[in-house]
Amino acid sequence: MKLYKSEVSNNLNPRIMLVIKNRPCLKNIIKIICIIIFSIGIFVSGMVAHRDGKTHIMKQIYEAKLMVPINFFLSVLSGPIESLSIDIKQNELKKLAFNREIALSRGKLLTDHRDEVSAHINYNGVIYDVSIRLKGDQPDHWNDTKKWSFRIKVKNGLTIKGMSTFSVQHPKTRNYMNEWVYFKLLKYSGLIYLRYEFIKVIINGNNYGIYALEEHFTKELIENNLRRESVIIRFDEQLLWNTVTQKTYDEVFTLAEIDAFNSKSVKYNSSDNKSFIRAKDLLESFRLGKLKVRETFDLDKTAKFFAIIELFGQHHSSSYANMRFYFNPILSLLEPIGYDNVMLETLDVEKLQIENINHSVWRKLFFNDLEFVEYYNSYLIEISKKDFLIKFFDSIKYEYNTALHVLHKNYPWYIFKGNEIIDYNREYIH
Repeated sequence: MKLYKSEVSNNLNPRIMLVIKNRPCLKNIIKIICIIIFSIGIFVSGMVAHRDGKTHIMKQIYEAKLMVPINFFLSVLSGPIESLSIDIKQNELKKLAFNREIALSRGKLLTDHRDEVSAHINYNGVIYDVSIRLKGDQPDHWNDTKKWSFRIKVKNGLTIKGMSTFSVQHPKTRNYMNEWVYFKLLKYSGLIYLRYEFIKVIINGNNYGIYALEEHFTKELIENNLRRESVIIRFDEQLLWNTVTQKTYDEVFTLAEIDAFNSKSVKYNSSDNKSFIRAKDLLESFRLGKLKVRETFDLDKTAKFFAIIELFGQHHSSSYANMRFYFNPILSLLEPIGYDNVMLETLDVEKLQIENINHSVWRKLFFNDLEFVEYYNSYLIEISKKDFLIKFFDSIKYEYNTALHVLHKNYPWYIFKGNEIIDYNREYIH
């Protein structure tokens, strides 16, 4: 609404009018406030950069320029955030530190050094018994001197934030907001998604700042996605890490075991065990080329999944080692569960999956199936419409700003450029 001079004069408090008339005074006040905010922002950013020992942070601060203090100031105004307070006995913490040293020496974290230790978590004033272990195959999860990734299981049949098992990790391991937007897009598209948010983590009284909390593959994930209770299966990726220098990617794929999450529980539950056997048979037969996509997977959802990740220009999430599958007991078919997409690339570099002539054996099983390609193409047409992304980003606007404010409490230099890349990829697809 436009206010004219007379309206301003009539409606403003006389004290305010005095300040407005005294314009040099007002300018000085604004200047002082800006200097204070800027100084605080740069100081905090410098502390973060020094703590993390990352030179790229200073580069991002330079790119962000004046947005650094503004981001920090807005994050302060957004108020307090939720926190997990973890207490681990020193001897148990030493076990985790030892596992980390072994992983650092190997350059990867293998199953023989993923010992679980007992701990307690205080969340909203309630104390939970938990087990905790080092988490993450790659060094980016535990090469930081302070901020390590952990897998946490809540004991005694209880849950924290509706999850019995989840991970906390440095936001950089999932590229800050990239994974957050990815999961929101899966949800928006009616596909299975993981809960993912940013939360403060305190360990033995020491504030370790903002972590990314990521849901694990449990029955609560299935319930939250309004699916019928069943099993989640995957190709065991440990063979990939153990034989990475001895066998090709395709050779490892043909040899990888098919396993279920929470396999011990599945083994002793007759209904779940029956579902697992059926799910495993489907995936094995598909790998051998005995079944088509339609006979193995929910064709519509699977084609949509492969199309959706094209918007991110990076296909890490659709590699066999990263895909997880929910077994739908009603349809007796598998549904893909996307996660760990992380990076964003422009498609003029990576190209669409269907354009890639150097397909792995795994992807060839999909893209040599003409019916699957027809469904996939129809979803490419849908997601390349301009309204698709406009409506999506509009639907997550409030949640997006909230999550970004939390991140900016520790990382005020961070700028999410994913919406530009995603829109660029939409144009490419179109």
